[in-house]
Amino acid sequence: MNRSALRTLHLSVWLCIGALLVTACDRLGLGTPRQASKPASGHQEEPEKTAQLTVWSDSVEIFLEHRMLVVHTPTTFTTHVTDLTTLEPRRDGPLIYLFHQGTNPPFTHVEPAPERDGIYNPALTFPQPGEWSVTLQMPLAGQDHRIVLPPVMVFASHAEARQAPEPPGLEGITFLKEQQWKILTQTALVQQRQVTERLRLAGVVAVRSGHKAAVTPHIAGHLAPPPGASLPALGARVNAGQVLALVQPHLVGTELLTFMNTQRQIQTMEVELTVKAA
Repeated sequence: MNRSALRTLHLSVWLCIGALLVTACDRLGLGTPRQASKPASGHQEEPEKTAQLTVWSDSVEIFLEHRMLVVHTPTTFTTHVTDLTTLEPRRDGPLIYLFHQGTNPPFTHVEPAPERDGIYNPALTFPQPGEWSVTLQMPLAGQDHRIVLPPVMVFASHAEARQAPEPPGLEGITFLKEQQWKILTQTALVQQRQVTERLRLAGVVAVRSGHKAAVTPHIAGHLAPPPGASLPALGARVNAGQVLALVQPHLVGTELLTFMNTQRQIQTMEVELTVKAA
């Protein structure tokens, strides 16, 4: 075999090997990715827009988010409910959604319990387009507690919803309600108010003039608590006529015997007077 025929044979072998490799790579998906096919209309679907709002009452905080609303389309209203007394999520009890539009009869949706702690996820469907008023109602402390939310807009079609302006987004660092509940964080509306400067100083508390009295016993001795009681503490509140303490005189010998006899005579006289009075 001459050199020219040998070169032709080698070239044919390499071409066959290359064709096999390309076919195998194409089947395994290892080759150059193919360009994704575009829709016939050339229109690319836009991501759905989401509306978010936060409302405070005197007892609860409501954080609610939902997709843009389209008539006759079920939409999830993710509603976070926080108890402002404990700063914990609402763990049980129903949440009632009331929707009004003009003079039309309102419709109501009752979510019997949160899907998980603090979060209700009802799927709501609006029968007519336009602006709707929204009120939330829940039993709280034995009463029906109501929270009025800002009105929501329901669009007549998905195309109209896509053309609507983007709802105002939230700025700053994302801090989820689930994270806030773990550390009992409270949020509030930003408002302007006067800040009072406080200084920490040392002071002495003294009795007001005219509210202090000195009691001097007629005989020397030491203080003893009343029978069945204890000496009052400094600053304790006492009543008029209350026996605070007894003075026991320092008596010895004949003086002590005389004092004890006098005490017995007084007790005997008190008994006799009680019997006579009865």
